[in-house]
Amino acid sequence: LMFSALEGHEMGEIFVRRHREVFFNSVTDYIERRVRARAFRKVDAMLAARAFTGMVSHIGIFSVLLPGMAPKMDRQDLIHGMVKVFLEGVTRRKRAPSKKLQR
Repeated sequence: LMFSALEGHEMGEIFVRRHREVFFNSVTDYIERRVRARAFRKVDAMLAARAFTGMVSHIGIFSVLLPGMAPKMDRQDLIHGMVKVFLEGVTRRKRAPSKKLQR
């Protein structure tokens, strides 16, 4: 897939259209359902789906292409950690978040 993308091959585009978009759409649909159920806060579901799958695929690519650089963690701990960071974020919540981003 990466070679196809780098070389501009049509097969790369076909793969993306057939597989990646179906996967992204299913993750996006799940996030939208959870937002409607008020389990997740209101977010751009497509952006959230791409952020989550990007985080997961980054680890997957490193595990396959550069196994020596992949995180040295138990697989279940790694999955749990990524899901926790995605769902809970990395900031400490002391009060309701401000509508304005602070720098």
